[in-house]
Amino acid sequence: MGNYTQIMRKEWIISRTQETVSNAGNAEKRKYQKLKKGVEIRKDVEFAIVDTNASVAGSTREFGSLNTWIETNVSRGAGGANGGFDSGTGLTVAPTSGTQRAFTKTILDSVMQSGYQNGANFRHVSVSPYVKSVFVTFMSDANVAPFRYAVSKGGERNTIVATADYYEGPFGTVMIHPNRVQAVGAAQARNAFFLDTDMVEFLWLDKIQEDKKVAKTGDADKGVIIGEGTLKVKNEKGLGVAADLFGLTAAS
Repeated sequence: MGNYTQIMRKEWIISRTQETVSNAGNAEKRKYQKLKKGVEIRKDVEFAIVDTNASVAGSTREFGSLNTWIETNVSRGAGGANGGFDSGTGLTVAPTSGTQRAFTKTILDSVMQSGYQNGANFRHVSVSPYVKSVFVTFMSDANVAPFRYAVSKGGERNTIVATADYYEGPFGTVMIHPNRVQAVGAAQARNAFFLDTDMVEFLWLDKIQEDKKVAKTGDADKGVIIGEGTLKVKNEKGLGVAADLFGLTAAS
């Protein structure tokens, strides 16, 4: 099995005048643009990981995202079907979306049980912010001991804590992470990814860096940062997905 590398790049252009004059907040300065584009390209990498994008070969190569690898530890809505690695083509295949449904403790437990039985040690679950808010309601589940408490800080104020970050279930303890990138759209928000971090890694063939050889256009200073890498799935049985969730609202 294997995955293709993908090139990530961001560009900017600054005129000599912009670089010379005193700008409000230094918004056009080269160093600021380089830093800003560096943050953007890292978000692009994260998006490519949580998106549902099958791998692509050739000059336009793209790496297969996380969701296109997972076949074993899955919970899907009605009509949903797994994708996975195709040994004949050497490419990953995107899964088929099923009917969306609400995230529940039963779904969480079912994926964790499947992972445990297949040797995974799930420690993290990456979800959209809305799904994280649904997870917090699990504390009122009839099968979960209700809890409500106040934390005193310096004797000056009391804080009502109405959140939960960890879930300790029959098959291990996981931390539920809200992920802003998964709120970009419904296609990304509909999946909750269960991760054994020993079984997945992002590898850089060429780390993100500035290309110093970009030619000027007149007196304008152009810049490019570029990198090339891929998602390495060491064993898909170490990963899991609860798919087809309402990830943005109670109906989307």
